[in-house]
Formats: sequence, structure tokens, C-alpha cells
Amino acid sequence: MTGCSGCFNYTTTEGRVNAIAVDPTTTTNGSIVAYLGAVGGGVWKTTNCCSDMTTWTAVTDDPLISTAAIDTVVIDPNNHNTIYAGTGDLNFGSFSMGSQGILKSTDAGATWTTLGADVFGKPLDGEHVHRPELVSALSGAPVGTPITPEIVASVLAHPEGGRKGVPRNARVIVVINKVESLPDKKPARETAERLLREPAIRAVVLAAVRGDDPVLEVCSR
Repeated sequence: MTGCSGCFNYTTTEGRVNAIAVDPTTTTNGSIVAYLGAVGGGVWKTTNCCSDMTTWTAVTDDPLISTAAIDTVVIDPNNHNTIYAGTGDLNFGSFSMGSQGILKSTDAGATWTTLGADVFGKPLDGEHVHRPELVSALSGAPVGTPITPEIVASVLAHPEGGRKGVPRNARVIVVINKVESLPDKKPARETAERLLREPAIRAVVLAAVRGDDPVLEVCSR
């Protein structure tokens, strides 16, 4: 363990894993590439799966995201070098972990960016959106069209989109990240206004998760 002064060193220990994604282009045992999402911190990668000799390396070593709990890891079906990782760990109990947004890598885990509000105005395509065809189907917007608050809100509020798997009576709070990157907060506020028309959504947080003051504004009824 490093980076913690005065902490107890647990050396090698086990931890809970939420997700494993295997690169479908690698099929030879012993050289299979896979990624896992750990509750205790970050995305890990192996290039020598799968045996008792398999080794894993943390690929989210940015100090701001290295200890982020990971709930989901997905490989883009159209580009195996593009990886998405959903942060947080929702267990509906005392052991749930907060989210820092969705991470994206376009170089097989070497570097990562956080997705967020800077997507407004960008084209609805694979470069800016995970599974653009699904987003198109849920929102009714053609692939390639500029991303608007209406598109974002419709997907986040959709029972097969942002609310998929959420219990019917759950109170939903949506976080829109990277709002600080917008020259004008209007698109984020319009998205919040549209989301709040959905009875299950109680509030929308406009956030800069990686900033010193992560909560910029809370929108509610």
C-alpha cells in the first residue's frame, strides 16, 4: 500500500469485484485481456488471463479516481480499445459508495476521462456517447444529431435508460457532472427542469465532482 502516511499496511488482500469485462478480440488462454471493476478502488486490467498465474494491474492511477468504487465495466462492441466504467456502488444499504460519474478510455485503459455536461452540442455518435444506437432508440433522436437537454433528459428518465433496474418506489437523485466546463449552465439547468417532470426524480445536482466544491447547484421541485 502506498500514499498513506501512518496507515496500516495490509499487504496483499482480497476485495469485492462488481464487474469483469473480457476483450472479445483476445481468445487464446494465457493472453486474454480483461478488465475488472473493484469496489475498493478503480479499474484493473490483465493481459494474461485466465489461470492461477493471472496478474492484474490498476489502470486508474489518477489520484482523483484511484480509489473510486467501480460498479460496471463495459467494452465498446465496435472498438475493443474503448472502455467505459461506471463509478459508485449501489447496494441500498450502509455499504453503498458514491459515484464520480462515468469514466471513458479510448486507449485500452491507458488514460481516462470523465464524461459529463461537456457533451451538450456534440454529435450523438460513438465518440461522445456509449451505445449511440440505444440512446437514439430511447430518445427518438437520429444518430449524428447534436446532443440537447431534451435528449439527455429523455434517456436519463427512461425506464430502459437511466432508471433501468431502479426499484419502482426508489427516490432518484440525478447528478450532472462537469457542469463547470460549460460556458453557460443553461443546458444543464434545462436538463434538470425536464428531469424533474418525472415524479420518481426528486432532485438534480449540477456538479463538478473533481472540483474543490463538487456541488454547484441543487435543482428540486
